[in-house]
Amino acid sequence: FWWYPARQTLGAALLMDGQAARAEQEFLAMLVESPDNGWGYWGLAEAREAQGDAEGAEAARVLWRQVWLGAEEPTLEKVFLHLTGRGLR
Repeated sequence: FWWYPARQTLGAALLMDGQAARAEQEFLAMLVESPDNGWGYWGLAEAREAQGDAEGAEAARVLWRQVWLGAEEPTLEKVFLHLTGRGLR
């Protein structure tokens, strides 16, 4: 059994659809269910930035840097690939 926080997929899809406020809600809910999830903090930062909340985005990035174990910073393309196993196209 492999547990996966499905809210991060929904958050990424909402973010890609331009629904940053709803994406932020999903990433926050995901972080309650799966604390210290690097993908969640990164998505939260992107959602806040898309809404013009630079301070909130930076706060999420600080948390992201504390927990991220990956070699490279995610991109929306990488998040989608990670979540679905397929590229955006």
